[in-house]
Amino acid sequence: MGVKYTTHVQSYGWLDYVSDGKISGTTGESKRLEAIKIELSGKKAKDYDVYYRVHAQTFGWLGWAKSGEPAGTVGISKRLEAVEIKVIEKGANVDISTGNSFIKKPTIAYSTHVQTYGWMNKVTNGTLSGTTGKKKRLEAIKIDLQDSNYSGEVIYSTHVQNIGWLKNVSNGAVSGTIGQGKRMEAIKINLTGEVAKYYDVYYRVHSQNFGWLGWAKNGQSAGTEGLSKQLEAIEVKLVAKGGKAPGSTANRFLTKPSIVYSSHVQTYGWLDSVKNGATSGTNGQSKRLEAIKINLKDSPYSGNIIYSSHVQSHGWLNKVSNGAIAGTNGQSKRMEAIQINLTGEISNHFDVYYRVHSQSYGWLGWAKNGMKAGSEGASKRLEAIQVKLVPKGKGQSVKASEAFKQPAKIKVFLDPGHGGYDTGAIAGGVREADLNLTVAKKVEKLLKNRGYSVYMSRNNDNYVDLYDRPRMANNLDADIFISIHHNSTASTTTIVNGIESYYYEYDKEYPSKINKDMHNDPQRIKKSVTLTNYIHHNMHRNTAAVNRGTRGASFAVVREAKMPATLLELGYINNVSERIKLVTNSYQDKLAKAIADGVDQYFNSY
Repeated sequence: MGVKYTTHVQSYGWLDYVSDGKISGTTGESKRLEAIKIELSGKKAKDYDVYYRVHAQTFGWLGWAKSGEPAGTVGISKRLEAVEIKVIEKGANVDISTGNSFIKKPTIAYSTHVQTYGWMNKVTNGTLSGTTGKKKRLEAIKIDLQDSNYSGEVIYSTHVQNIGWLKNVSNGAVSGTIGQGKRMEAIKINLTGEVAKYYDVYYRVHSQNFGWLGWAKNGQSAGTEGLSKQLEAIEVKLVAKGGKAPGSTANRFLTKPSIVYSSHVQTYGWLDSVKNGATSGTNGQSKRLEAIKINLKDSPYSGNIIYSSHVQSHGWLNKVSNGAIAGTNGQSKRMEAIQINLTGEISNHFDVYYRVHSQSYGWLGWAKNGMKAGSEGASKRLEAIQVKLVPKGKGQSVKASEAFKQPAKIKVFLDPGHGGYDTGAIAGGVREADLNLTVAKKVEKLLKNRGYSVYMSRNNDNYVDLYDRPRMANNLDADIFISIHHNSTASTTTIVNGIESYYYEYDKEYPSKINKDMHNDPQRIKKSVTLTNYIHHNMHRNTAAVNRGTRGASFAVVREAKMPATLLELGYINNVSERIKLVTNSYQDKLAKAIADGVDQYFNSY
């Protein structure tokens, strides 16, 4: 009587039968034996049975196999560690347990219900079910375990359009919907019982726009949620417990991105971050927003969030992005308006909506995608803000007039003194007319950035008649008139220095020629004094120049302007040390800012 046998070897599978003492397996290749089959041969084989059992990695001793039956494991990467063989005469009364002698990897089988196609044929072990490139949604799925030596089940749940996550089902039951035209958007699959001790279940999905996502396992979510994207295909496979994932596990589940923001509030500082439409700031406490930080979290798309704030005295600041600070900190400056927008891929899928609570106005209407929200030119603080993302084109309609308030712009008329052949004072090669225009242009830029409409009596070195200057302002119905000059004495040089400022004061020796009705109006004069004092105080504070005070005079330009008017003398150009400062860009910036700040203070008081 002889014997023949075959072994199942790592990487090779079942080898050819050999017999009677020959080697079955491999040597020198470090390949594990995983299973064995043994049969008797020869004339006497019909009178005997061969029984054999194996000790398998993890499982220990398995049950007895008999006469050609497999013993061991296949598909779960477990080595044989020992074998026991008995030859017993047929019909002999022996107590041998023959159950559970061979363990093979269970099969996971699944079928999907696809838009227009219905139920697809069942597939197994990592094969694609569904479609790719056809834009067909998965609507339902059935999954079951086959050929399992273990107790336990496969359970699964799907996330369905307009419904959300369904309850878990198991062992071939339908998860999803049929006949409702609803897309599956995500899925969770898990194992229970004994089979879960030996296997991990891995699965990945093909999602609309994103393609194949990463592999999920053991109840993790795979797909998308909150993005309205359909599943189009799925692959499911079992892997020995703790084994390597079939591929990348990155980006297995994509959710709607969150928008997270924090505001810096007067006296409170930075508030805790909030997200997705929650209120940041205060209501009913008269506290100004001073700065804001906005960020995107958990975005499946490339792109950024960018934003800019309109700040008291500064106007619109440069755009920042992704958590950077927009506004000011430690300057006690109010935010007055904001613009927020998305860039890159995310802007193709979402709109960003935002609204603000503004001083006096309360909650303004929603703005979106870079629109202005708040106010400009009204000196109104922002007090709170809400920001949210909405799927592209799915949000409410918005009106710019409801989200952003901009009163008729205040008109400021700047009069750079002299010009053309009228050079004004000259000292050390410096012409007063040139200095006047340089500073006036700096003031013009600052005021425009702060939301004012600014007009100039001249924009270059040309001559303008003395009476044409106030006449231009009167015709424009300007709100204030500012004439910018530099001082000089009659001598070539002087030790006299400092700034002085003038408002109109009636002098019967100089009667009005074009402003007889308003030149001596008490309210005009009162407001002129206020305007002069604000600007003069700021110039003295910013420059530390000698304060020569404010006073009344009957200069033609302040007399003939119908609106509050002031004439500023910014320093003596025939004082050598003062002239050195007056021609310096940084000193001119200080003067220009002082004038602009004084204008702000004036309009804040009226």
